[in-house]
Amino acid sequence: MMFFALTECFVEHTREKAAQCLRQKGAWILFLPPYSPDLNPVEQVFSQIKAHLRKAEARTVEALWHTIGDICDLIEPEACRNYFTAAGYGFV
Repeated sequence: MMFFALTECFVEHTREKAAQCLRQKGAWILFLPPYSPDLNPVEQVFSQIKAHLRKAEARTVEALWHTIGDICDLIEPEACRNYFTAAGYGFV
């Protein structure tokens, strides 16, 4: 069995046509709500990055890139795993 998640990027007429084609191939489809940060673990990481950026107050492009690199080093793999777990994704 296949699984597809189609997001809000599909306009209504395209969405139904795409869904029909996928169902004919035996796919199971889950349509996500238009904005669902609780189902998207990367939103948690972006939130963390933005909070650090605000605190850093980088005012030039060079400082911004340097700060983003430093912030990415702060994000622990275990925190990322926890974001996925909290969103309901399992790990094998």
